[in-house]
Amino acid sequence: YLDASIENNNGQLKTTIYHKSAWEPHILPYESDHPRHVHVNIIYTMLVRAAGICSTVENFDIERLSAEMLLIVNDYPPKFIQQHIKNFFIQHDAMNVYQIYLHYTFENGPLLDFKKEYRQIWQKFYVYPGSRLKNTRLILGTILNRTLQSLFIHKKPKRDMLTLMQPSTEAARRSINEKPPQQ
Repeated sequence: YLDASIENNNGQLKTTIYHKSAWEPHILPYESDHPRHVHVNIIYTMLVRAAGICSTVENFDIERLSAEMLLIVNDYPPKFIQQHIKNFFIQHDAMNVYQIYLHYTFENGPLLDFKKEYRQIWQKFYVYPGSRLKNTRLILGTILNRTLQSLFIHKKPKRDMLTLMQPSTEAARRSINEKPPQQ
């Protein structure tokens, strides 16, 4: 096998991905004119290859990290990389901890301790020894209420947009000078 390095450690076979000493970390750059699915397939293929060749989870994790570094060196956005690695684990049911995101509107008063109370309810009713949700992590996030002041604030447009606009007096002068066609 040209892609695999196989070692015998006291009767235990250890397989990892073999990298030639002259190997250089170059793949298709993210800025190339290829469709998005080509870049997604590169990430997917790297992970499938590592999962198929590596004999231990630790070796797979090392290969996954080196694949992430290779992608970052070739200008792949970190969020893009993380999203597709996460999709790989979900697709192959390799996630041992699932996450539920719950967003609630933050308010002062009785809801101030909402996060703590909700976690207690979650632990009491959903996380017990035989539960399917015992490997599920609950992530609570707050959404801030918009205040009346924030509703009335108007942001200044970007500088390039302001330079493209005609001053209002000049635009008014042009419209006055233009006469409607006579009938």
